[in-house]
Amino acid sequence: MTLRLQCWLFAIGAALFATGTAPGFASVFGAGATNVVCFVGSWFFTSAALIQLRLSVDGMDRLAARVQFIGTVLFNVSTATAVWA
Repeated sequence: MTLRLQCWLFAIGAALFATGTAPGFASVFGAGATNVVCFVGSWFFTSAALIQLRLSVDGMDRLAARVQFIGTVLFNVSTATAVWA
């Protein structure tokens, strides 16, 4: 696992969020598609956050990575809830 992979995963997740929440996307593709695109993006963010956690070395860096990872897992839960709601 590398920093480069982490960066790509964050970038892909961000691109999916930008696509899913773009003005007019939900009007054209529907709320369900918007929720699925954001749900898929959340997994890219969580994968990147896991790499960030594994690459962290010192106290503050590790703490920040843990908070980031927990936040992305919780975001996965909320986006999954939107998909199945």
